[in-house]
Amino acid sequence: MAHILKFIIVALPLFFGFSSAFAQSLCGEQDPFWLPPSRTFCVDSNGIATVSFKLLNLGAPGNYTVSFPDGATADYKGIADTVTVIHELEFLCSNPPGSPSLPNAESPFYAYQGELSIVRTDCVDSQGDAQRGSYDFNIIPNPLERIETSQLTCLEAPYLLDLDVLLCQDDLVDTYQWYLDGSPITNSNAAEVKSLLITKAGKHKIRVEATTAKDGCGPFFLEKEIEVTEGPVLDVEFQVDSAALCSPVVTIATITTAAHVSSFKWTSDSPDVTFSDPKAATPLITVDNRQGGTRVITLTANSDACGTVQESFTLTTYNDQEFNVIGSPSTCVSETFEVCDFISEPLTVETITWSDTDETTIFKNGNRSCPVVNFATAGVHTLRAEGTDVCGQPFAYSMTVRVRDNLPLSIQFNELDTICDQEPPLDLSDYIKPFRNVAAISGPGVVGKRFDPSGLYGKVNLSVTDSCGALYPVPVFVLREGGFTGINPVLCLGETLDLTTLQPGTYTGEGVTDNVFNSDELEAGSYQISFVSDAYCGGAGSFNLTLQNPPHADFSIATPSCVGGEAGTIFRAGQPIQVVNLSTSQVLCYTVEETGQRQCDTNAADFTISSPGTYTIQQVVGSRGTDCTDTLRRQIEVRSAFNPNFSYEILEDGCDSVSITLSSGGLPEAVVPGWTLSTGKVLKAKSHTIRVARPRNEQWMTVAVTASNGCFKYQDTFNLEVPRRFQVGFGILNDNRTVCSGDTVLLKNNSFNAERLTVTYPDGKTSTTLPGHLILSNPGDKIMAYPITMTGMNSSCGVETATDTVFVLPTTTRAGFNLVYADNCAVREVSLVNLSTSGSRGRVFWGDGSTPQWTVAGDTLRHRYNVNRDTTFTISLEATLCGTHTYQTDFRVRAAPNATFTVQTPQSSCVGDSLVFVPNIAGGAEGFDWDFGDGNFSQHHRPTHVYDRPGQYPVILEVTTTSGCVTSDTVMVTVDTYNGKNLSAAIPEETCVGGDFTVDVGSPGTGLSYSYGAGTQTAGAMSRPFQTVGVHPFTLTATDAQGCQIDTTVLVTVHPKLSVKIEPDRRDTTLDLGNSLDLTFSVSPQRSLDSISWFGEGIDDPLNKKVLAMPTTDNLYRLQVMDEFGCRAADSLMVRIRTDYRDRIYTPNVFTPNGDGYNESFALFIKPNTVRAIESLKVISRWGTVVYECSNCGTDDLAHGWDGNIGGNPAKTGVYIWAAKVEFVDGTEETFTGDVTLLR
Repeated sequence: MAHILKFIIVALPLFFGFSSAFAQSLCGEQDPFWLPPSRTFCVDSNGIATVSFKLLNLGAPGNYTVSFPDGATADYKGIADTVTVIHELEFLCSNPPGSPSLPNAESPFYAYQGELSIVRTDCVDSQGDAQRGSYDFNIIPNPLERIETSQLTCLEAPYLLDLDVLLCQDDLVDTYQWYLDGSPITNSNAAEVKSLLITKAGKHKIRVEATTAKDGCGPFFLEKEIEVTEGPVLDVEFQVDSAALCSPVVTIATITTAAHVSSFKWTSDSPDVTFSDPKAATPLITVDNRQGGTRVITLTANSDACGTVQESFTLTTYNDQEFNVIGSPSTCVSETFEVCDFISEPLTVETITWSDTDETTIFKNGNRSCPVVNFATAGVHTLRAEGTDVCGQPFAYSMTVRVRDNLPLSIQFNELDTICDQEPPLDLSDYIKPFRNVAAISGPGVVGKRFDPSGLYGKVNLSVTDSCGALYPVPVFVLREGGFTGINPVLCLGETLDLTTLQPGTYTGEGVTDNVFNSDELEAGSYQISFVSDAYCGGAGSFNLTLQNPPHADFSIATPSCVGGEAGTIFRAGQPIQVVNLSTSQVLCYTVEETGQRQCDTNAADFTISSPGTYTIQQVVGSRGTDCTDTLRRQIEVRSAFNPNFSYEILEDGCDSVSITLSSGGLPEAVVPGWTLSTGKVLKAKSHTIRVARPRNEQWMTVAVTASNGCFKYQDTFNLEVPRRFQVGFGILNDNRTVCSGDTVLLKNNSFNAERLTVTYPDGKTSTTLPGHLILSNPGDKIMAYPITMTGMNSSCGVETATDTVFVLPTTTRAGFNLVYADNCAVREVSLVNLSTSGSRGRVFWGDGSTPQWTVAGDTLRHRYNVNRDTTFTISLEATLCGTHTYQTDFRVRAAPNATFTVQTPQSSCVGDSLVFVPNIAGGAEGFDWDFGDGNFSQHHRPTHVYDRPGQYPVILEVTTTSGCVTSDTVMVTVDTYNGKNLSAAIPEETCVGGDFTVDVGSPGTGLSYSYGAGTQTAGAMSRPFQTVGVHPFTLTATDAQGCQIDTTVLVTVHPKLSVKIEPDRRDTTLDLGNSLDLTFSVSPQRSLDSISWFGEGIDDPLNKKVLAMPTTDNLYRLQVMDEFGCRAADSLMVRIRTDYRDRIYTPNVFTPNGDGYNESFALFIKPNTVRAIESLKVISRWGTVVYECSNCGTDDLAHGWDGNIGGNPAKTGVYIWAAKVEFVDGTEETFTGDVTLLR
């Protein structure tokens, strides 16, 4: 009876030029997998967003490839139901992986859409495409990128800071909270914090937290440690006697308050200002005031960390003021003239009167320093100022003012309405009258009084301003020369062109007649054409006209043709077809004539045709705007996909073979499929029948089928089971067909299509069916054989017989082993030889808790024991075959010592260092044997060793226990020696408490440490290290790169701190001018002094202990001393001077020049040391006659006075007026007057 099996297989297409898995099967009608809705994931503190979702597989188990936005992929094989996809996505906010949508107010997150793709790789859909999907998700990262602050250094208390956090995206943040040193900052829900008050300089921690719109994300935070440093503080005050502002010399006392500064520098904008010490904080300032004026005095303080800070003050003095006129003053009639607009500095006066020789001139505020003047007449006016200045000195100054009338300018620009840009510059004074009244001319192209039109075009606006301030707008029109501005034309051979259509004008050149270019009788190339403009400003130029040969169209199709077609002739429907230009001419357009598709002005074009058929592609080449073109057409064929199906039919029509028919359908007429069988047979036919022998065992045949029209290829692979041949047989399922006595024998009937089965056993019994199991016993001690026979038949194929044998083992099993070892110390190897019953399996238990080891008879196992004390272990072997037996024995292990050790060193291992060798053994050792590798040995437990030479030494420790077990260990010790520069330094042996202690190191320059005793050790030198009296050890140590050292130590004697105090001879240190002051001092403690230095005005002996000081002005006296140990001390004393100049001069009111020797002359009597010179002395009679006069009169000799004579004759008795000008020792000049009575 024939059996027929028929199957239909639907093939799937493979597109040529695209990669595809071979022999993929159809996924099915339903979707192959399902994805959950999108989720939002948070980025953790490490910048990782863990993206996770479940992928639900539908239908048969499948394979999947998941591609993530960062380029990573993951493969999942054989997914039957559900798999959880997990991927750690490193997310940097400023550079996110992939191309997510940026956050906005509506969607405050990074949105990934279509960038996480899932592809099922083991099947395709009905169109031959792999099943794809994408999982959309969102990411919320830490939006905080960087904290920025306003300036942190050199601030002025109280400290106000601005904070700002930079975000990668503003829309990510919902709320903010700032913290300062762990405490929340009020009203800080913003990205910026303005004017945050910090009351204390130093280090602070700033923290900002941000929450996002997504619950569960964050709050994110960012921290930054800042340090606020205080800037320099500087304040300057000064004191000056207002009466001195009229004196020739002005002295200023300064009071300076400063903090956080390292140096000072005083400067002034005037050379008349000098400083007692320009680098001192509070110097005395002296102003040479012979010429009054305003002077700016500046103190600049320097901070090492913050740069400089300045404070200035202005001092205005009035002695002999200057009247400086600025420029050449001018104005117009009836215009307001401000005098002070034309003088450098207004006068400071007691009285002042302004006048003009022209009585029509009107002064407003004419009795003030800055009057307003109106002139009624034109011309040159001389203004005069007279009066008394604030110092009581008379003055008279003048200034000249040019006054012009108010008549307007005459501008004659009519002939300049239009000019050409190439004309030479114009002198504008030729067009403006009178030009002397012009104050300024401005506008494009104007330099001084000349106007240059080059580079200008169109309306140019100029402005003229006269000296009275009137403004005159002047427009000028500038035209350019008419050069050629048209295009460079391109023509084909044989064409003509009217050149005036390019631009009006006259044209000349080869091929040009009456402004028409004719290409007849010309060759291809470039022709220069000359041009003359018809425009107002004329002009000329030239251009190139290009004459081209006729073009030639040519193109190719770059897209590969389908298999079987000529190059560029056959293509798949829907496939982009790329056209490439081969012509040397410009491509105007490509066109597909049947579809109307068109692409222009490109050398390459892409066309996609979706329907099958024959199509024409046309190319047109030439020059755009000309009639010079060429056209080329090429035909192509477009083929579409088809839907084949394949089937097979099995006909069981024989005992030993069957017929298999392979068929196809849905193929184009010209397409013949190819069949490849796993038997090696290859067929080429739409339908074919083969005959195949029946196999005895289960057998499958693989059939691969391929069909192609050149553009689309369909292929599939399927398996078919070949019907089996008639068979009689059975199987024994036990291992090696062997069982133990009393065990169950498992049987399986392997017969196929068999009839009338008979099973025969060794005892002669039979049955018509094969039982699934038998239970067999072996009462003996040898292996028993138990054969089983099966017979059967088939009506078409005759009778067959099958026989097999079961082996039954006896029940006895014996376990046993031998131990083999060199000694029984711990860590040594112990071998166990398994002597159990052959064929048995078992486990060895070593007795130390280690994992049991499996073994078979005849094996050798090895083991090591590790113990800290002698221990007995029970070793047992459990053997199993048809029964189980255990053998065991005790084995004693002696503890092996721990020979490891450590080397304790100081900071380095150097020659001369004491190295301590410490064994790690806890105890139980009988002996220690040390070998230090340099020929020295020790048997101490913890020896100390010093190496006298550098090198590498193998140190060996051998430890022996009381039980005789010996172990050893070796450690390599590297010993270095100092390899730096020699230590050279000058170290003081004495200093004072708080005094300078300078160590002058010659070498080395680096690797130094300084020890000042009492645990004080620094990497750099301290300037004043000793604060207590006593003897302190100072050690200077040099360390090289290996850590080896050399040092030197000096005992430094520290003496008590030296102090000094200036002691004047009086309590009140305010002196009258001319007086002196004795100064001395005392020191504590008493000790010999090496140097004494006094500083100040009028010191008689600045190196003596006691000095005489005679100041002429307020003076700060300073003292510096140094004792025999180099200790320094200083003190200062301020001495102020009372001038009271009139009290320093005495004059008699009566003198009697009568020859009696008493009171014979009239002269000035002065206090000693107060007057530098009597510059002049005049005696005047009551009628105004000068009867006596002297210059540079003596200060201490009456012979220089008036002897009462006039011209050698005795003057009359009466009252006389006198006047004297006196210069005092402080530089002050005073004028004194009075009267004296002459008696005879």
